[in-house]
Amino acid sequence: MSTIQQLAITKRGKFLVKAVQTDGKVVCWGQVVRSKGTRTEHDGERTFLASKIELQTVEITETLVAELTRQTTEDPKYARTAALSQRMDRELGDKLNRLAAGDKTALLFG
Repeated sequence: MSTIQQLAITKRGKFLVKAVQTDGKVVCWGQVVRSKGTRTEHDGERTFLASKIELQTVEITETLVAELTRQTTEDPKYARTAALSQRMDRELGDKLNRLAAGDKTALLFG
C-alpha cells in the first residue's frame, strides 16, 4: 500500500509536510536522521512561509526516502554524525559476520 504525502521544496532542501496552516505557514518534518524502507525518523520540524516554497504531492517510496536521507548526510550539520553512524554500522556488520563464522574474538572490543 503506497502512502501519498505533500513534499515542500525549499532553498534548503526537500521536506515532508506535516501540516499546512491557515496563516500561510507550512509545518514540515525536519531532516531525515534515520530510515528503514519508507519509514523515517526526523530531527524535529521546520516551518516555512507557503509563499516561499513549492508544494508537490508525492508517493513515499524508498527512492524518495533515500534522497531525503542523502540530503541530510550532505548537510554540514549532520555530515560528521552520519559518517560516524555509517562507520559504526559497518563495524557492527563486520563483527556480526565474524561471529557467525565462528570467530569468538569478534566479541572483543577494540
